Amino acid sequence: MRRARQIAFGASVFIGILVLTKLGIKAFSPWSQVTDLWESGNTIKELAGNFHFFRYLVAYPGLYLENMWPGFGFSAYVALFVAASAMLFRASNLLANSHAPGLLAWAIFFSAHAFMNGRGAIGWTAWLLCVYLALRNYDKRGLSGVFNFRTAFIVTSSTFLASVTSGVFLVVLASHFMLLGRAVWTSSIPSPGSVRLKSFLSFAISLVLLVVVLNFAVKYLQSAIEKVIVFFGDASGVIHHGIGQVLSEFDPVVFFSFLMILALTASVFVVLARGRAHPATWRLLFVCLVGGSAGFTALTLIIPVLALFLGAIFKGFAKNSPILPALKNARANAEMPAQ
Repeated sequence: MRRARQIAFGASVFIGILVLTKLGIKAFSPWSQVTDLWESGNTIKELAGNFHFFRYLVAYPGLYLENMWPGFGFSAYVALFVAASAMLFRASNLLANSHAPGLLAWAIFFSAHAFMNGRGAIGWTAWLLCVYLALRNYDKRGLSGVFNFRTAFIVTSSTFLASVTSGVFLVVLASHFMLLGRAVWTSSIPSPGSVRLKSFLSFAISLVLLVVVLNFAVKYLQSAIEKVIVFFGDASGVIHHGIGQVLSEFDPVVFFSFLMILALTASVFVVLARGRAHPATWRLLFVCLVGGSAGFTALTLIIPVLALFLGAIFKGFAKNSPILPALKNARANAEMPAQ
């Protein structure tokens, strides 16, 4: 029943995006890195050595649909990712806070998508796969609990989708390393009699997938560093996409005043969420903040994580409020039969 509800919800979001696109209210557009490759006329095989090759592969079905239905095809393709993100966001809230997102959380979620292009929407899907995976596996210990085909498939899918932007790729990769590193740290050697053929095959397939992902990640990061060095002159130029750009454009007094206000707000936020938020969300928040320094698209990944915190805070307020118990008692008294 829950799965059917999730699918129905995702389908409604998908259809809603299609309607908004047809009405001209919201359309998702491809970015220049992939449109340039599409317009070059080269085949996929000829573009295999290009740095933007993998993000081109991610966007290719949408570009193909856009060629068939101009002004609609790419948005229809990205609508699938928005629907998937909405489903993942709902599932993550159920895992973290035991309830679906509230109106405020959904307002934040869809408002963020209203300002996105295709790359941002796809990047969010990659990240929310990480969020869901981290929450789902938080209580599991050891490789036997975490290291399975489902985990390997999610890691592979999210890493591939995250290639649309280097900043998101770094955040997603860091999240996966933290999850698998924790699994290795808490792992123990199983006895030979406890290993079954099915679990061994799942482990073997998962290992192959993760080795492929690791090889892909190393090559991607190597190419990204080489691109940054060529463009900026040294590897430190990566921060010019994010924090470096802010520092270079803002007045120091204004910037540090804003930083102090942000720190005070964060302190209040931490005090309110402490003891109420799911432990895994703190790790996800840390990864977002660090990775966000390398790019603004990556920094937006903090939005769904903050929404999880808001859900935990409001849930805590509701539980601690004396109003709700009074209402429940009044309702129970009203439903009691007269003596």
